Amino acid sequence: MAGNAPDPAPEVLARQLTGAERQQLTAALVGAFPDHDALEEMVSFHLNENLDAIAGGLTLTALVLNLVQWAEAQNRVPDLVAGAQAANPGNSALQAIAAQLARPAAVEGLDRGRAAGPFNTTRALQAGLVAIPVLLIALLLAFGLPGRGSVRPPAATASPGPSPTAPPTATALPPTATPPPATPTPAAAAGCSSAADCFHAGLAAEGASQWHVAIAALTRALAYDPADADAYNALGYAYDRTGDYDGAIRQYQQAITLDGQKPLFYYNRGSTYYRKAQGPDQANPNRRQIDDAQVIADMSQAFALGLTGYNAYAYYFRGTAYQATGDVAHARADLAQARTLCVDTDPGLCQEVDAALKLLPAP
Repeated sequence: MAGNAPDPAPEVLARQLTGAERQQLTAALVGAFPDHDALEEMVSFHLNENLDAIAGGLTLTALVLNLVQWAEAQNRVPDLVAGAQAANPGNSALQAIAAQLARPAAVEGLDRGRAAGPFNTTRALQAGLVAIPVLLIALLLAFGLPGRGSVRPPAATASPGPSPTAPPTATALPPTATPPPATPTPAAAAGCSSAADCFHAGLAAEGASQWHVAIAALTRALAYDPADADAYNALGYAYDRTGDYDGAIRQYQQAITLDGQKPLFYYNRGSTYYRKAQGPDQANPNRRQIDDAQVIADMSQAFALGLTGYNAYAYYFRGTAYQATGDVAHARADLAQARTLCVDTDPGLCQEVDAALKLLPAP
């Protein structure tokens, strides 16, 4: 009888998610598809997409989050939810988030990273928020990532110091730089339909420290053009910023395989190995030694290829790696070079070099 027919499923709206909705959808998908194969099958059958081409991640949760943000960027959240429900129709968590997403978002504007109106540079500066111009980000990724701010963590024994992803101050911006754009959002990648469009969407997301959005856009760029070494380099940087050092190293390796003559690719990979070496690996006590050896090899190759602009940091990285491996002579030489160069490059780096030098035995 018509009166006993079940209520139709709520229609998910095509809109950006709030942070809470994104978290709820990610958790529901992880619960409904508890392994890579199940998730891959759902994406292939119901979205007609290759999971590994549109999202990446070292863990299942990271993979699902990247998938969700890809869906936001492509305006396909309704397709994702519908596909997930079709593949797992009895899952109550998917039903709950589908009902939630059938309603307009309760919070608009800044909760989703969108500017409430035209970008006001003066107001942003007064609030201490300075967006990095997309042009500057593109130049940094093409010719080298910032040394102290984005590729080197504070020393393990030092206080945390400034945020490693903090943008430069207004006075550090080139006088001819274009005005800072409004903060990009996942919607910035919507309509990303070519390698170039997706690449620039990824750079914009990196400029706003939206690392998962950047990963989704750059992964899409590489689906269009799998031979783009610079896209792999940028993708490695985004993975590094999320703390997925193994994922970053894999992307840098792809960049180096495609173009082994760019010193910055080795420098960036070596800096990630440096970060990785700072954390203990209980499953492999020798991991630190292996990572330090890779830091030395990558920085040496970067120097051999003519690294410029980041030499103070490279000498510091390599010097501390030599120090960790017990090669005091090479450590002292590299740290001395870093100490000479850091005066004009980064006074904060000089403090860390001095601390490292004090740990060396007297000559």
